[in-house]
Amino acid sequence: MKTPLALRSFNVRLNVAYMAQAWMEYPECSPGNTFTRAYSSVKEDGTHPYICMWHSIGKCYDAMDLGELSDDEINEKYNVAIRIGLKVGTKDIPAEQFRQAKLIWHNRGWKRYETRRNSRHFIANKAAVVTALLCVGVFDFNSVTA
Repeated sequence: MKTPLALRSFNVRLNVAYMAQAWMEYPECSPGNTFTRAYSSVKEDGTHPYICMWHSIGKCYDAMDLGELSDDEINEKYNVAIRIGLKVGTKDIPAEQFRQAKLIWHNRGWKRYETRRNSRHFIANKAAVVTALLCVGVFDFNSVTA
């Protein structure tokens, strides 16, 4: 069974993004925020470049058959790639290109954005769980001590 990229852990998604960057070399673009990406899509009758990049990363994920692998196997594949390089399809990608891809993500602020976005999602998910537990009466605030 293939696991969609969106359901992978944060670090695995980043490692896949670095591998895709080394393979595809995405142009610089601002991630913006949810509103600017949605507004850009409506205003310009197209999709925001950052969204397009992530769609392409998903296609790379599928093309590299990473959906069948475990998180540990994907991380190991990335670690091998930054040490000795990787052959993707018919293209040999040197290790230096993978190391550069990680720097590109750092320098363009994409890693920072994704890290912050991941922490917001983590907090939102925790709040949703507490809300759901309150709704079904499982969680009792009186039993919580400060």
